Amino acid sequence: MDVTIVTCLNNRPDVSRILFNCIDRLRTKSYHRIQVVAAVTENEDYTLSSDYCEHVITIDNVAGKKWNAALLHAHVWTDADCYMIIGDDDAVSTSYFERAIESVFLGSHHVGLKSNVYYELNTGKAMQHTYQFAIDKLIGA
Repeated sequence: MDVTIVTCLNNRPDVSRILFNCIDRLRTKSYHRIQVVAAVTENEDYTLSSDYCEHVITIDNVAGKKWNAALLHAHVWTDADCYMIIGDDDAVSTSYFERAIESVFLGSHHVGLKSNVYYELNTGKAMQHTYQFAIDKLIGA
């Protein structure tokens, strides 16, 4: 299955490398074809994205505008079977990625997460937030 990962970068190259390392891992462990489309604002983000992404668009730093441009260009530039939206400060496990793609293959139109784990810098602990209801909307990973 062809998968396009869509992301936006926000002038945080050290943070964005977390996502790109995640994508490198997914590309080596998954049998799916993965392309990446990124919307960026800064030259540093463009340079970094060019090393990891098949398609990069430069746009004003307005969050909604960047995401809309990235999604529009993902539809124009790629012929993916599905699109995964991931923030540049996020990462997903290989098992979640495979299960999400399998769900799409089986007919789900939206796949989302029921819980998120955050790393709290002040305490040095991982904090988990779990939603109390089932989520059936596509959300950032």
